[in-house]
Amino acid sequence: MLLRAAEATGNATVHFGVTIGSVEQDDEKVTVSVTGQDGQPHIITADYCIAADGPRSQTRESLGIEMDGPGTLGTQLGIYFHADMSTYTKANPNILYWIYNTDAQGVIISLDGDKRWHMLSAYDADSVQFEEFTEERVTEIVRAAIGDPDIDIEIRSILPWRMRAAVAQTTKVGRIFLAGDAAHTMPPTGGMGMNTAIGDTHNLAWKIRAVLSGYAGPELLDTYQVERLPVGTRNTFNSLENAKTMMETGLAGILVNDPEGFANIEAPSGASLRATLGEAASRQHDHFSFDGLSFGYTYEQGAVVPDGTAEVPSGIGEYVPTARPGARAPHVWLERDGAKVSTIDLSDGRFVVLSPSGAWSDAATTVSGDSGIPLVGYAIGSDLIDTTGEWADLYQVGAEGAVLIRPDGHVAWRTTSASSGAVGDLRAVLDTILFR
Repeated sequence: MLLRAAEATGNATVHFGVTIGSVEQDDEKVTVSVTGQDGQPHIITADYCIAADGPRSQTRESLGIEMDGPGTLGTQLGIYFHADMSTYTKANPNILYWIYNTDAQGVIISLDGDKRWHMLSAYDADSVQFEEFTEERVTEIVRAAIGDPDIDIEIRSILPWRMRAAVAQTTKVGRIFLAGDAAHTMPPTGGMGMNTAIGDTHNLAWKIRAVLSGYAGPELLDTYQVERLPVGTRNTFNSLENAKTMMETGLAGILVNDPEGFANIEAPSGASLRATLGEAASRQHDHFSFDGLSFGYTYEQGAVVPDGTAEVPSGIGEYVPTARPGARAPHVWLERDGAKVSTIDLSDGRFVVLSPSGAWSDAATTVSGDSGIPLVGYAIGSDLIDTTGEWADLYQVGAEGAVLIRPDGHVAWRTTSASSGAVGDLRAVLDTILFR
């Protein structure tokens, strides 16, 4: 899906089977040496480089960037397999199944809700070599986890991986940026890895575009680390706390394989252990429901202009929407020409000004024409209709104020005041945000 989307833009050329040799830079460009599938060396030059080359990032290591955090927490086995488990799952369909029985512990993940599955199970890499996990042995592990010694299983892939918690000390060196697992490697206990990685590049892409297009100064790119590194750090260590909690409560299915500890779990003598696990599982709400982490973060510094209002904190599990500068612009349904439109969809790759006053939307048109900045303005009440009053309640700009939303959907600036010089005020705000 991601590949199709990238190719559909017409701006991406995607190559597989490419080996990176080196990444070097000077004051004007980045030079990357690669070896293609043809075995021939190639040189690629670019204005900037986003290194999203994973937890063992060669680019990060070549730049000498250190990592903070405990590092490796354990070694896991990843087993991708096909099997028809409908006999066991149809009455209780779920995405994740934590397995605790006498012969196997781990997690089975549904990949398609049908026959494609992924099992994660810990093993001691100091005493067991990965090569010992033959297809026959892995098949027995999966069957033991399912609880059916005869179920038909097709093993598609067996791979080792290390659960780690570590954050890069810096995510920008000159013209090179670290993103995703190269910048922050987190345990899967919370499922925040890919969301955080997408957030990194979502934040960075519009800024690089602005600089390359000439309507922003290069200093804008320094705000990437200021804004995203705290988010990556928070998400990494929250995932680490989830992992620690599971270990402390005995729920460490993908962290520790403990056949002795679970030897009696299915016997009458295991009633106490089963009760302990059940009670611990009931306290995992924030591990699996974390809207506050996903949506509630605010960029306190960077490409934003603070308005002096107090922070509106979200918890881990609860997202509290706010239009305070730096926060995600809250979703509200509005009407345009009789059709519903979300505020989230208005800032698709461009700046957006929203205000009950037409003076601000008119100013957006003028500033966009003068500056070349992708900017559009909407008057709430004429261009867009707030039928429920929810927009007014959440955005808190009054009858004459305005809010400016960035291309990545975060609020850049907000005012409750009317302006006799809206064009000049808006231009000054954009000059500040974009380092013009």
